[in-house]
Amino acid sequence: MVASTQPGQGDFISLPPEDFETEELREVIFGRSERLPKVFALNLLRRREYPQRVADLAYVLADEQEAPGIRHAAALELGRLASPEAIKALRETTASPDPLVRQGISTAISSLKGESPDQPTRVSDQEIVWPEARRVQPSRVLPPFPHESALLVLGDQEPSQILVRPATTQELMLAVRQATGQEPEEAPSLQGLALNCEGSEFMYIPPTGGTLPSAADLLRDKRSLGLVAIRHPQEYDQWEAKYAVFSQPSDRSGQLQIFIINWEGEVVYAGEGALAEAKITFRLAAVDKPGAVPIEVAGALEEGNVRIERAQSGAIAKEPLAPKPLSN
Repeated sequence: MVASTQPGQGDFISLPPEDFETEELREVIFGRSERLPKVFALNLLRRREYPQRVADLAYVLADEQEAPGIRHAAALELGRLASPEAIKALRETTASPDPLVRQGISTAISSLKGESPDQPTRVSDQEIVWPEARRVQPSRVLPPFPHESALLVLGDQEPSQILVRPATTQELMLAVRQATGQEPEEAPSLQGLALNCEGSEFMYIPPTGGTLPSAADLLRDKRSLGLVAIRHPQEYDQWEAKYAVFSQPSDRSGQLQIFIINWEGEVVYAGEGALAEAKITFRLAAVDKPGAVPIEVAGALEEGNVRIERAQSGAIAKEPLAPKPLSN
């Protein structure tokens, strides 16, 4: 069984591998270029046919000096490749002392057998993160925008406040480094947001370059607005990419749609924005699905940055799906 080089479910926001030369992608994964995130380059290299493909992925997986999230991504790509050489490389690294790396190997090997991994996969979303805004082509297909009736509202329940503050430079640099495997440039324009929702820590990371596209550009075509990472302090104290954030123009003049998408390609939060003078004001809500918690986030895209004016969370999650009984 050999995986296709064509985009699949795990390749939801990837670019065609033919857009890049093999050598320039290899330069990225070996740390000699920062043109794009390493996890992005790993995915693209897996989908290219070249002699060193398995050896390159195996090298990253075995490199103990590499960030655990990047090694985890290399394991997933070897699992998708599914060749005998790729399987051998996975099995040779199962004794890694890092729990995040072992989790990636377990997930990759289990997927070959059609089984569930021993642990829930928390970082498969490391796969392709932080796409550069200039590389989001106008032809890119995003999931259908949820109808207003599919968005949860807080209703009469007493909401909890989601604490929002500007991230410090040190916090943001660490989150970028761990969630994307990319060494960020320390620039005054790089402004992120730290969020705390009932004890869970999140970080909004702006697109490459540190600032958002202008309002005119946002209303013209589809754009990347960065990503949201989550911190797991109890397991391995690691920031992990959780969601990608995109926008696209609405059918209504002066308005746009905002998507927050997980790495299975599902829209989990969504909302609309409208041009008001030189800024775009927006409201976001959770999409109605099992396990979802109602939220309300209101703010503005202004002067190249995101400003949150109100962020609240409901206390009651939508009841998850019950397991189906086994048939006799």
